[in-house]
Amino acid sequence: MKKNAATFARFATSWLIAGLYVFVFWYVNSRGIDQNWDLLNYHYFSGYSLLHWRYATDIAASGIQSFQSPVSNVLAYLALSTFPFPLNAWIIASVQLAAVPLVVLIARQVGFGLGYNERNWSEIIALLLCFLAPLWWSELGTSFADATIGPVILLGLYFCGNYVSGNDKRRRNIFFAGLCFGLAVGIKLTTATFAVAVVLSMFAVTLIKGRPSELLRLGWLVVGIAIGFALLAWWNIYLLLNWGSPLFPFYNAVFESPFFDQYNWRDMRWRFNSLNEFAGFIYDAAFMTGKTSEIPFADARLLIIGILVPVTIVLRRSVTGGSALIAFLLTFVAVSFSMWSLLFAYQRYLIPVELLFGLVIWILCRSIGRKESLALALLIGLFGVSIIKFSVPDWGHRASTENQVNAFNLEVPASIAKSPARYLVVGFPVGYILPFLHPDSRFFGLGVSRQIDRLIGDSLSKDDALPLRILAKESDAIDFWKILARYGVNPAHSSLDCQHFRSAVDWYVVCEVESANAVVPNTTSDPATKIDFNVFGMNSKLPDQVIGVSGLSIREPFGRWSDSGEIVFVFGKCIPSRKVKVTVSGHAFGPNAGLPFGLFIGDGHAEIMFSESGSTHEVYIDPGEGCHNVVRLAIPNKVFPAQLGLAPDARQLGVKLGALSFEFI
Repeated sequence: MKKNAATFARFATSWLIAGLYVFVFWYVNSRGIDQNWDLLNYHYFSGYSLLHWRYATDIAASGIQSFQSPVSNVLAYLALSTFPFPLNAWIIASVQLAAVPLVVLIARQVGFGLGYNERNWSEIIALLLCFLAPLWWSELGTSFADATIGPVILLGLYFCGNYVSGNDKRRRNIFFAGLCFGLAVGIKLTTATFAVAVVLSMFAVTLIKGRPSELLRLGWLVVGIAIGFALLAWWNIYLLLNWGSPLFPFYNAVFESPFFDQYNWRDMRWRFNSLNEFAGFIYDAAFMTGKTSEIPFADARLLIIGILVPVTIVLRRSVTGGSALIAFLLTFVAVSFSMWSLLFAYQRYLIPVELLFGLVIWILCRSIGRKESLALALLIGLFGVSIIKFSVPDWGHRASTENQVNAFNLEVPASIAKSPARYLVVGFPVGYILPFLHPDSRFFGLGVSRQIDRLIGDSLSKDDALPLRILAKESDAIDFWKILARYGVNPAHSSLDCQHFRSAVDWYVVCEVESANAVVPNTTSDPATKIDFNVFGMNSKLPDQVIGVSGLSIREPFGRWSDSGEIVFVFGKCIPSRKVKVTVSGHAFGPNAGLPFGLFIGDGHAEIMFSESGSTHEVYIDPGEGCHNVVRLAIPNKVFPAQLGLAPDARQLGVKLGALSFEFI
């Protein structure tokens, strides 16, 4: 009877693995094309930079993340730039799915440690609990590296398990384990917590189990970690030689690079400020939490473990049952989780351990329920609770289209893509656009540090063989003139020749600096003098003479709503110093109907009163002498729709603009 049950359990495990693979491929396809922020900001460009070795020409092109090891991003870049969706996502997911058989192998090691010589139903339920890992699911088929590195960590754990369990005491097991952990650290430094945890766990278990004679042998684990890291330490050597720190810009209070302020930078969003806050996170995670993740998730397994541990202690149950393997695994998970909580508290960095929570729950249930039937019933009940509460965050996807141009549906204007230039890259995320520009271009990312901005300025002053351009999302382009002023460019002596374009992600503008001053064309027939907000969709682009607009909400059919105290239009060229005829149409919102809106150009202004049903107005403004390239429309009364009982809209509405045009008299 037991033999038949074991055979059926093995059969069920095989089907579990096969079914999981099939479901993952379906799931990855159903979610659509990966468009996560990190991919758009630096994953795609980082892989491109490494393969084309752009580090001698670019400076911080994708912001502070430009200084993270690019190795993990090569897979995403090659997949997305070579293959269409969903094949590119399936290729990435196939690498990440290597974690599945490794978790199954580690589960079998745990089963032996718990006294099960054959697979059983408890082990299958434990595996199901392992794969209820929301952050792991969220990264499948995406460019995130945590799920991609996960199999390397799990392989190292498997080698450690072979050694600790006594199945294979050869040194090569712990050496290969160390090699895996060292490679993981070389790929992504945040995995160093797992390398430290595995060393501490191996040494602790060896001492606790009374095997001091094996301590020297564990040196092979450290040697393996060192060699594995050394294989990829070229990146840290590059940072040291070129940026004055092997971990630049992180931990700069220690390494004191001259290119960054001397403090240890950390994203303070991901931090537990007290034990109460940490306990609250464990509880909230069972229902929904955004404490450790930008996108909220739910994982009841954290609370389940938090409850089972004290229950086990109160009942005075032996958790390890004398098994060195069980002691090692629990110590590794506990140390990894503790270090993660103190150093990062960012959920995606925990994915390799997240995949082991089901085994921890199995061990605890087995220690509480001495009878197999009781342990199995407890496991099944906890699995039911976990799957009910299970919620996977979505980092950003979109549906594919028949006329898909590339992974981003990006169409850069040919005149821009075919000519090299020096690019000032402003804001985020923009990095994914850079590989589509001319390969002889140079890219400079602004805002990483004062020191790097000065370095960029020095580079620009020494090299003027290529034209200077500035690139950003439309929403970030409003400050182009302020940014360029830092590098000696101002509208009194220069003008900007701008082009607007879009991808499936957002609208962008790129402007080339022209040395001779120019003016906005003086004819209303020129599209550059008219902004039509009634056009919606792909054709709803700003005129090229307009750098950017602030104070407007998203593009909508039949116009765009104001969402601020004023709407600001910035031009790439000076508005002529003569009378301007401005025609503007729009709908006032709520109490703004009949109130005066102030329209300002330079030293001149006029008042406009919009009706709630919509109205068109013509006014004449004399901007005065000098170079004026800003038009402002002041909103008399910002109103939340909720204040009027209309809708739970968080925008502060004032007017919905339909069109704005200029004619120079």
